[in-house]
Amino acid sequence: MIGPIGVGLIIAVPLAGAIVRLRANYTPKGLQLDQEDTDVAPQARVGPAVDGIVNMLRRIYRLEGWPGMYKGFVPALISTIVITLWAILTVPGHAKYRPCSQVYVPATSILHGLLYGMGALLVAIPYEILFNRAVCTPHRLPWLQPMQALRTILTPYERRKPWVLYLTPGLLAARMLILVWLVAVAQVVRAKLLPSLSRGLSSVHDPDDQNRMTKHLKPVKLIIFLAFSMASTVILCPLEVLATRLSVQRNHSKTEADRTIDGASDPIPDYLGKKKMSSHYEARMIHTEASSIVEKGWSR
Repeated sequence: MIGPIGVGLIIAVPLAGAIVRLRANYTPKGLQLDQEDTDVAPQARVGPAVDGIVNMLRRIYRLEGWPGMYKGFVPALISTIVITLWAILTVPGHAKYRPCSQVYVPATSILHGLLYGMGALLVAIPYEILFNRAVCTPHRLPWLQPMQALRTILTPYERRKPWVLYLTPGLLAARMLILVWLVAVAQVVRAKLLPSLSRGLSSVHDPDDQNRMTKHLKPVKLIIFLAFSMASTVILCPLEVLATRLSVQRNHSKTEADRTIDGASDPIPDYLGKKKMSSHYEARMIHTEASSIVEKGWSR
C-alpha cells in the first residue's frame, strides 16, 4: 500500500503545494510612494502577483529548488496512509490500495460517507494545518527531525496544547460545510440524475451488459448534472480558499499565564534557499519595513 501511495504523492505534492500557495497568496492593492492623492484608486500590488499553477511551480523551483517543491511530503504521506486505512474500515468494498486525499469522499451511502468523513476530519484538520504551514513557511524543514520541524510551523501554545488546532477559528466549520456538500448534496444529486454512476465510475462496468452506461444515461440529465458540477465549483472554491487561509493563521496563548509559559522562544531555523533568507521572504520583509516608514511619515 505504501508503494502506490508514495508514487502518487511524488506527483501530487508539488501540485498540491502550488495550489496551497496560490490560495494563501494575498496581494491586495496598495498606494504607491508617489501617490499623494488619496482619492485615486490604488494600483500597485503588495507582494508578488502569480497567476496560474504552472507559473507558481516555476517560481517555487526558482526560489527554493526541489526541496521547496516537496515541502509537506511527510505529513501528506502519513495522513494519506491513515485516511486510506480508515476508508477501508468504514466504506464497504473500498479498494485497499487506493490512496485517499483529505477531501476525497468515496462513492457510498450517505451514512457511510458521513461516518468516513467525520473520522477523516480528525486527521484532515491537523494534516491541513501542518501541510499548509510547511508549504508556506520560508524556513528549511528537516525531513528526519520532526520535532524541529514542528517547532518551526507550530507555536509553543499549539505544541503544548495540540487540541487547539481543532479550535482554529472557522477552519472546522469550513471543512464541515465542504463535507456536508460533498456527501449529503452532491452524491444525492448524482444518484438522482445519473443512477448508473451513483457509486462512481466503477459501477458502470458490467460484464453482462456492455451498454449499461449509455442505456441509462439521458442527455438532459447529463447536462443538468454538468451545470450542477460547475455550480458546486463556485460554492466549494471559496470555501477551500477560506480553509487554506484560516489554516495558516497561528493560534497563540490568550491568558497571561500561558504567555509566561510560552515566552521562551525557540532557536530561529535556517531559511530555505542558497542564501539564509530567500529572496521572496526578504523582499516581503523589506516591503513591510518600507510600508511602516511611509505610514509613520503620513501620520505626521
